[in-house]
Amino acid sequence: MASENYGEMSGEDMCEYLREKGLGRWADAFKEKSVIKLRELNDGVLVGKGIYQPEDRQKILDSILKIWPAAPKHEDASVEMFDHLMKSNEDLQWMMRACGLKLPKDLVFIKEMIQPPAAQEEGQLPPGHQEQL
Repeated sequence: MASENYGEMSGEDMCEYLREKGLGRWADAFKEKSVIKLRELNDGVLVGKGIYQPEDRQKILDSILKIWPAAPKHEDASVEMFDHLMKSNEDLQWMMRACGLKLPKDLVFIKEMIQPPAAQEEGQLPPGHQEQL
């Protein structure tokens, strides 16, 4: 199955896995590949392979997360894009300050809205919520 270290699996293993998950009709899209890099498998790649039904694409991606939990998540990419926008756009920072945000403190809270933090110990607030104590 998926290589723990590299997040890869053979096309043959992917076909078998899809069949096990009830998605065997899409197995042919992967059988020609000798190695599938799970980290590169995303919605756009699946569309490119002819998997147009959003529900099926989501099922495939959800299944990938089960066999390779380190797969990138949409939220990770969204936080990275937000960081890039903040670093590369001084006007955006100015506008946020003009709207009353306190930078950089409020950026932590915004990122938590995009990607909620892992479970906290009972009574412990995430970093962006410390003033609520």
